[in-house]
Amino acid sequence: SGVAQADVFGGIRDGRKVDRERSGFVIWPHFNLSHSPVYDTFLDIHYRHGRKIQLHGGVGHRKLIDYSYRNGYSHRTDVTTVPLKAQIRWSRRFTTLFDLETQHVSEKFLPIGPPDKDYFNHYLEVTFSFAPKFSIAISREFTDQQSISDKNWDLITAAMRLGSWGNLLLSYGEQREGVLCSNGFCRQVPGYEGLRGELSLFF
Repeated sequence: SGVAQADVFGGIRDGRKVDRERSGFVIWPHFNLSHSPVYDTFLDIHYRHGRKIQLHGGVGHRKLIDYSYRNGYSHRTDVTTVPLKAQIRWSRRFTTLFDLETQHVSEKFLPIGPPDKDYFNHYLEVTFSFAPKFSIAISREFTDQQSISDKNWDLITAAMRLGSWGNLLLSYGEQREGVLCSNGFCRQVPGYEGLRGELSLFF
């Protein structure tokens, strides 16, 4: 079995490259250079109250070190992520999911280099699911990073199940570029503004 994915609407690519570090729960770390280590630690907690309420939370920490031999300094990034998901099942077909995430990012250059950076990222998404055919999600991501002019990203997404052979997803708004993790699977997503469509085929 497998999944094939294709963009059916291109959307408008956002020209500002603004990376997201939403990767506190990556199982397989990504090594950019052979001498630039990545350290990941995380704590994951699940709680279920009957069949109607589920809670999923935890805390994750990532340390990434990039060594610059030419300039004589290293760049260390510490990312601490605290996610929380709460799912309420109102009936057999209707479910509401709240997804909140707060992240602290600290960037330091040792022993010399550009000024240190210290900022927070926040993410909030509410999903209304009408199982098993249709769901709609409203999300907002924002940051207090001083070097970014547009600090809010608002997005609305509608997903439809196409029988047993695929999914259709339509999004409108702004999406921040970077790593996006969902259900244990992480991928690099592009930044865009406008309308975007994705078609996933199962085989």
